[in-house]
Amino acid sequence: MAGKNPEHLRDAVALLEQVAADWRVLDLLPEDGFLAACATWGSVIRISGRARCPVETYSVERPADWEARGISLGADGARLRLHRGGRDLGPVRLTVGGAHNVENALGVAAAATRLGLSFAEIAAGLE
Repeated sequence: MAGKNPEHLRDAVALLEQVAADWRVLDLLPEDGFLAACATWGSVIRISGRARCPVETYSVERPADWEARGISLGADGARLRLHRGGRDLGPVRLTVGGAHNVENALGVAAAATRLGLSFAEIAAGLE
């Protein structure tokens, strides 16, 4: 939905805020479900606070449950250390660059962990 263009990002956030204004989107999540919420966007954090299911946050810009530290972006992709709850889980290599792809990978790691995948499986899957 959102590309690299800041206008697209603003439009995506505005759409999310509009859709979630009456909280119907959160009603789709069962109590035993899971929500990985991007902490980079304050509106997402406000909305996710209404979820009935467990919520874990992720961000490359703000404090969150899932964080990437030591990010190195290059022509060959991204390298980082994956942290959960302040604990260093280990190194991850992405074949794509860009902080937005690193942030997407954090959300994937949160969801994959909830599904029972190990750090090694997640790191291998992201490479």
